[in-house]
Amino acid sequence: MDPILKIVLEILGGIVAFVGLIVVYAAPAIVDKRGLAAKHKVDDRMVEHLLPEEVEKYKRDGAILNVKLIGVGIAVPAMLLIVFILK
Repeated sequence: MDPILKIVLEILGGIVAFVGLIVVYAAPAIVDKRGLAAKHKVDDRMVEHLLPEEVEKYKRDGAILNVKLIGVGIAVPAMLLIVFILK
């Protein structure tokens, strides 16, 4: 593999992995700023057993988890790219 291409792919993979990890770290702020907790759907069977405050917390936690999974989905392939490039 061409050394310049290898360096470019390493830098690109590092930037994308960094962005994914920033999304994971900033997930609560992203959920609060975008209002994603209100859009998060909850199973009706869960709602009937929870108090209204607990339902809101459950929705927010679910939305945060979804954003964190998206961040991990961005970061892991970039990290795998870096591992394969460095091998």
